[in-house]
Amino acid sequence: MKIKKIIIHNFRTIYNAEIDFYGVTSFVGPNGVGKSTVLYALDWFFNGARGTELTSKDATYGHEHEDIEVQVTFSHLSTADKDFLGKYSNSEAKEFTAWKIRKCLTGEEKLSANVKGYSLFSPLKDSALSATELKRLYSNLMENNPKLKLPVAKSKTKILDNLQTWESNHPDQLTLVAENVSTSFNGFNSNAAMASRFTFALVRADFRANEQAEDGKNSLLSSIIERSIDRKSADTALKTAFDDIQDQEQSIYSKVFGASLDNLSDQLNKVVKGYTSNRSISIQPNIQQINPPRTTFSIRVNDGKYQTEVEKQGHGFQRTLLISTLQLLSEQNTQETNGTLCLAIEEPELYQHPTQAKVFASVLRLLAEDPKKEFQVMYATHSQYFLEAKHFDQIYRLVRSNNGKTYQTSFNHATMEDIEDEISPYYHKKIYSALENIYTKQLPIGIFSSEVILTEGSTDKVVLERIAEKIGHSIFNKYGISVIDCGSKSSIIMHYAILHALGIPTIVVFDNDSGWDNRTKNKGDKLEEEKKSHDLVNQQFIKYFGIPTDQVTAGVPNSGIHDVLTSTYMYVVDDTLEPFLLNHCNGWTEAFKSAQKELEISSIKSSEVYAEAISQLSLEQCPKDIIKFIENTISLC
Repeated sequence: MKIKKIIIHNFRTIYNAEIDFYGVTSFVGPNGVGKSTVLYALDWFFNGARGTELTSKDATYGHEHEDIEVQVTFSHLSTADKDFLGKYSNSEAKEFTAWKIRKCLTGEEKLSANVKGYSLFSPLKDSALSATELKRLYSNLMENNPKLKLPVAKSKTKILDNLQTWESNHPDQLTLVAENVSTSFNGFNSNAAMASRFTFALVRADFRANEQAEDGKNSLLSSIIERSIDRKSADTALKTAFDDIQDQEQSIYSKVFGASLDNLSDQLNKVVKGYTSNRSISIQPNIQQINPPRTTFSIRVNDGKYQTEVEKQGHGFQRTLLISTLQLLSEQNTQETNGTLCLAIEEPELYQHPTQAKVFASVLRLLAEDPKKEFQVMYATHSQYFLEAKHFDQIYRLVRSNNGKTYQTSFNHATMEDIEDEISPYYHKKIYSALENIYTKQLPIGIFSSEVILTEGSTDKVVLERIAEKIGHSIFNKYGISVIDCGSKSSIIMHYAILHALGIPTIVVFDNDSGWDNRTKNKGDKLEEEKKSHDLVNQQFIKYFGIPTDQVTAGVPNSGIHDVLTSTYMYVVDDTLEPFLLNHCNGWTEAFKSAQKELEISSIKSSEVYAEAISQLSLEQCPKDIIKFIENTISLC
């Protein structure tokens, strides 16, 4: 059983959101947009207990008089899951949906699998109906509503199963049903039936490793113990030992107090017999009933010759212990033994050395993708180490915007199919495999940026960054602008489609290759192939970015800044960067040769040489168009 989708309504910063989940699901965005709110909403759904109820303050601002609701749809139901779900599922159901609602009028919280239902089914769910009457109503329902495609059923049990199956497979058509036909669902927390099939563990940013190292309720150590050790296996031996203690206590009392108590009892009995003749008394020591305590465990740190409590260790080690515990817990989990474990981690990068963070992310990814493990993980993170560009479709970027009345959180997300559908008309080959492999080390950085500039290669990137540094110290960093080297001109569109879908303002810089024929050494057929290649890529850019025909000459986009005429702000470099700098950068040849000599690099394509050459120039010597482009880019932030 795994989370397939959740719908959140009116929970804190999130008023309405529908979120698909994967083996690994990541939530990114600036502070305060609601990344952690998603995890907290699920924690309320799974683990909310009496004494921790929500209040009207947990509703979205301005919507305090509306119900709060979290709906979770599960897929990958195993036979064991369906057995535990009982009447809420059957052998044919592929999904299962449950809701948790806080009613604004009463403050009542209710977790139920059928507090929502299909309105036409309500009359058939009345428990007072006879089998004959139920069959009549079901027959009428099938006849009057053929679009429902309900299967024939001849028994009361089968009819109710058919209704349940239809509702499980059509959660989007369900509404709140009358209270007299709803049934409370024995949910996921504490000792509820489903607790053994699905465990949701929220690791908060302020998670205390020392608390998780004790065998307390819902602690990670407790979860590991329950999956690995039968804590009751010592109960029989302990009971015998405690019984022996009581026998020894009785023996000690008899030796120490026996004669004295017998004498005192005789004296008192002589007095009692003066009032009654048919009863007597005896004075005895009270033998305390001592029951063996529940067996518990704890983690202690072996630090050299000494053992210390976890809380006495540094934050780094405590986080390492926490991560190790989570990893072990994840590795233990299988469908056959322990159901599903879902880890929701707030800021997993906290107190982690970069290498540790990478290893942690890699291990959890492997566990989530292991078909033998029933494991899911979700992050609210600010770290690129917990994102993989090739899994961009498992990332949600949250943005908080003002609708004129209040701030609300929106979710930006793109599936592989969305991106393929968007850009495939501009390519003459299947691009699904290309999208899967569009991995650059910098794309995750771009996902955390306020604005991104895409370039063809590393030389374009360093030129923009070094000129920007001359405009203002760390000015790109100040405004959250990242420059990404896409590796080639043809892959810029793929990067743009992904970043744009995630709601990240994206700017493009590319060469128009207008002078390629003057540089090429190809002849004959190879010359024609090269011409087709340049023409094809330019046509892709013209069509995708909507460059107007009057800004295109002989199939080549005109050089310069394009900001009003296209939907995307861009800069088109005349021909390529090398001749452009030679023609528009005062003193370029001298600076470039000086950089080559200083760095002892002879290559004319080295990004290190380009960076050093720009560093040797003044801002006034740099291309005026590039300076204007960078200044406009900053103003867009």
